Amino acid sequence: MKKISTYLASALLMMVVFTSCSSSSDDKSEEKNGKDAKQENSNASDPAEIDVAQLQEPCDYVDAMEAVVDEVLAIQKSVNGDPSKLTEDDLKRGQALSEKMEELGRAAYEKFGDEEPDCPNNLALQNKMMELR
Repeated sequence: MKKISTYLASALLMMVVFTSCSSSSDDKSEEKNGKDAKQENSNASDPAEIDVAQLQEPCDYVDAMEAVVDEVLAIQKSVNGDPSKLTEDDLKRGQALSEKMEELGRAAYEKFGDEEPDCPNNLALQNKMMELR
């Protein structure tokens, strides 16, 4: 988790760049229904809606972080890395993803400490986080 924490910090900084231009975003929370955690999170089409409380294993956190980073990369690529081209929706989306990444990182650290997990997609996540720089 130590390397992931470093990459997480880098990713958060990049997301701040995307969201720093926005005024303030409205926090809207949706009620969750009683679905099975794995089903709910795997079916979540929106990484910002992942229910962190339902994640159990370190690799669940890595998977969730990767989904968030993928979405941030998609936003970044849609504007060719130029923050001035971000729409208001992009900025709101970036803010929601930034908050989710913070929540994931904090929860993973509290649950597992700073030890790096041995997950199959750990290296892929680290490489994607490097792209955010």
